[in-house]
Amino acid sequence: MRRSFRSGVRPGSDEEIAGLAGWLYTDLMLGLVVVFLGASLITLPALRDPEPVPVDDTEEGSSVSTSTTTTLPPVALCRSLYSSPGAQVREDGLWVLMRTRSPVTEASAEEFLRLYQEQIDEEATNDPQSALAGRSASDTHIGLVIASGGARSNEDVGRALGEARAFVEGLQRLLPDIFSESDSYSAAIIRPGGTQTIDPGFVGMDIFPYVESPCSELP
Repeated sequence: MRRSFRSGVRPGSDEEIAGLAGWLYTDLMLGLVVVFLGASLITLPALRDPEPVPVDDTEEGSSVSTSTTTTLPPVALCRSLYSSPGAQVREDGLWVLMRTRSPVTEASAEEFLRLYQEQIDEEATNDPQSALAGRSASDTHIGLVIASGGARSNEDVGRALGEARAFVEGLQRLLPDIFSESDSYSAAIIRPGGTQTIDPGFVGMDIFPYVESPCSELP
């Protein structure tokens, strides 16, 4: 008589199913742990040392500004009559000597501007820091002119001074931009006198132009 042997656990029993479920659960947990560790290794260095993000200041609509502006208070300027540092007396200004003509013509006015410019340039040559350095005669307003006339004798002094003053007043009419009153400057003062000897037929002019400089620098 043949015998048949059977195992103690039937296929498909509850115990076998429970064992398989336990191993499946364990495998899933290990898989999740591996995924979690992999994600940590990738993202944590990025959190510890983030890459800098460049900023484009030229981008349209950007409100980022890298420039700063410093506003300084305005410097107060004071006006004064210029006197050459080499002047011997207070009446010595920029010296211009011309032949007396009556009436004063446009040619005389042009000659005066040329001689006046030469004196301005000479002052700048002697002192590069002069307030007249770089100035143009046609833009350098005159505040005072002391006119001297040449006389042949003491009796002619009055007449010579009158002729000298009339000559300067003729220049004033032809050159109103530097002699006459304007919104910024009063009319130039013209008076006879002077300290230098003038030959008859000539007029010498001590000219004191206006200059502007910081008030703290004035004597």
